Amino acid sequence: MNNKQRLRTIIFMAFVGLLLFACGSGSGDIVLVSGIASEDPDNFIWAFGFEGEEATSPGPTITVRVGETVTITFKNETLREDGTTDSQRHNLIIVSDKDMNSSAMELLWEAQVGGRLNYDEDIKTGESGSITFTPDAVGDYFYLCVSQGHFTKGMWGRFIVVEVEE
Repeated sequence: MNNKQRLRTIIFMAFVGLLLFACGSGSGDIVLVSGIASEDPDNFIWAFGFEGEEATSPGPTITVRVGETVTITFKNETLREDGTTDSQRHNLIIVSDKDMNSSAMELLWEAQVGGRLNYDEDIKTGESGSITFTPDAVGDYFYLCVSQGHFTKGMWGRFIVVEVEE
């Protein structure tokens, strides 16, 4: 590969990377769904996924820009391997530290869908809820479900807030 081809390849890769960042999980409307990553009774794993994609544990990384308004819609669409729905209720909150007791977790930007400490307020199977907020601090955070300790069974993901590029 000569230098001209190498330069074209670098420019193309930079363009694709910029396009993926702009169209991927950047600021704007984000739709997350509940899921199950493993139904093994000895290692049951709850999960998150972007709408139309497979749910994984941890869930997909969400990257947004500081100071820009974000809307997250959370849909409780948990399906079992046999295609039936699961009757579990879920919620979604954004916190700085997922490794502390759920009642002590600091809720960031009032970003919460469903109940946090009240199971009756959680999102039921087939229902959804949304939250709109504006992250005001750059950092690496987490979104998770604290319903009945689901995050300890895998229902969490990274939520990254980046600087706005000029």
